[in-house]
Amino acid sequence: MNKHFFYESLKKNSPFFSAMLNFNLEQYKNFVPYADLENTLEADFLTGTSIKKYQKTNPFLFWDFADETKRLVLLDCQNIKKLARILGVSLYAEEISHILDSKTVLHLQEELGKELYFYALERGKFRLPSRKSFIPHTDNSLQLADKIIQDGEKMLALCTQNWQEELKQIFSQKIQADLPYLFTFLQKNPETEISPAQMRLIWFSVKKLLLQEVNSSWLPYFN
Repeated sequence: MNKHFFYESLKKNSPFFSAMLNFNLEQYKNFVPYADLENTLEADFLTGTSIKKYQKTNPFLFWDFADETKRLVLLDCQNIKKLARILGVSLYAEEISHILDSKTVLHLQEELGKELYFYALERGKFRLPSRKSFIPHTDNSLQLADKIIQDGEKMLALCTQNWQEELKQIFSQKIQADLPYLFTFLQKNPETEISPAQMRLIWFSVKKLLLQEVNSSWLPYFN
C-alpha cells in the first residue's frame, strides 16, 4: 500500500478517509464467521477447535485507493446506477436527439425517465462525443433503450479492469440486483482491447459526469 497516499488522506481528506474506513468496517460486518458468530458458538469455543476455525480466515480489507477508479466501490448503489444511466444516455445522446417518431420517444421516456431523455436533448450530446467507439461488442440488434442501459453499465465495467478480484466481487455483490448487465460483465470478465490512453479518457469522462451530473458531494472522494 502507498503509505504516503494513506497518511495524506487521513490528514487532508477526512471525508474520503471516513469512506475507506466505513468500507472496511462493512467487510467485517458482512464477513460470514463474524456475522454468524452468535449463532455458531460451541461449548468449547474458548478452549477447543472452534476458535482455530475462525482464526484461519479473514475478511478482505482494502486501503489502497490511490487508483481513483477503485473508489467507485465506495459509492452507494443508487448513485452507481444513476451514473451508469447518465453514461449510457450521453453515449447515445446524438442518436436520441434525431428521433422524431413519437412512439419511440415515449418508449425511451418510459424506460429511462423523462429527466434523462431531456438531458440527452440538452447537455448530454456534448458530454461523450467520441467515447462510444471505445465501447466493445455493442449488440446492434438491441432496441435503443437496451443499448443505452447496457453500454452505460459496460463503460463502468471497463473502469474495473485493473481491480483485484476480491474488490470486483465486493462491487459485484453491491450492484447485482440493480445493474444486472454490469454484474454479468464483471463475472465473465472478458478481455477488452482498450489502450491505456483510451482508458484514461474513459475514466476522465466517468469521473466528470459523476461529479457534474450525478452527485457533486462526492468531489472530496475524487479530488
